[in-house]
Amino acid sequence: MSYFLFFLEFLPLPVIIHIISVVGWGYDVSIDKQYWIIRNSWGSYWGELGFMRLVLGENQLGIEKTCAFAIPGNWTLHNKHCNEDGRNCMD
Repeated sequence: MSYFLFFLEFLPLPVIIHIISVVGWGYDVSIDKQYWIIRNSWGSYWGELGFMRLVLGENQLGIEKTCAFAIPGNWTLHNKHCNEDGRNCMD
């Protein structure tokens, strides 16, 4: 079984109360709209295995006007397990 989760917001002034990650974009022929692919932090039981699609170009949830990004100072080429508190991530 497959399903699609599209979110359409109609608030004139969206308020940011939760952080998400934009991980890609796509196009849905059936509704003739482009969409952002969003990763939520609530786990795979939410939405489409932890992801959702949000209509692109309409500033839904304020995502196109209130956006931030980071460039990490350190990273590893190979992922490794880190404790939840991050104590062993830089070992």
